[in-house]
Amino acid sequence: MPDLRAAIERVGQFRTEEQWALTIILAEIDALWEPNGGGDYSDRREYARIGVPWYGLRDEGPHRRKRSQRVLEKLEDAGLAETFNRPGAKRTYVKLSEEGETIARRINGLPSLEDAKRAMKRLATLSSRKSDGWVSRGTFGDIDALTPAFCREWVKATGIDADGEFSLSLTAEGRAVIAR
Repeated sequence: MPDLRAAIERVGQFRTEEQWALTIILAEIDALWEPNGGGDYSDRREYARIGVPWYGLRDEGPHRRKRSQRVLEKLEDAGLAETFNRPGAKRTYVKLSEEGETIARRINGLPSLEDAKRAMKRLATLSSRKSDGWVSRGTFGDIDALTPAFCREWVKATGIDADGEFSLSLTAEGRAVIAR
């Protein structure tokens, strides 16, 4: 469905339902991996398997819920998302494809996967100067560009201390990604 992809990428004054859906799904995913208060380990493990819960376009009523489901089906048919249903459960779970995530990040002006790789290279440089390989958030600065890397478990963060600080480090997979 290249027409749907092209339409989604044209951001005008008003967003389409497909753009809202991509935005909502991406927000759920990014919040899950946020190092300063996102999801817990079990939520992250679930995401790796089946994605995040789909709550729809935040509408009420059966007709709007059905419309939200149709929007999700359009995204899936276009290869931008993948849905999962647990046996016996009513809730649908969703993951964005690589292309779906790329489009969602672009239409929302968020850092891309390439931005994340550049930030990871900077993190690697800074961590090479540390004996333990960890870099404080204060030393690294703005971590927004690392969000796509957190979602792929290429970067990890320590727990937050009493001052709200944490440290960052590349995982073995993250090091392999930037070595390519």
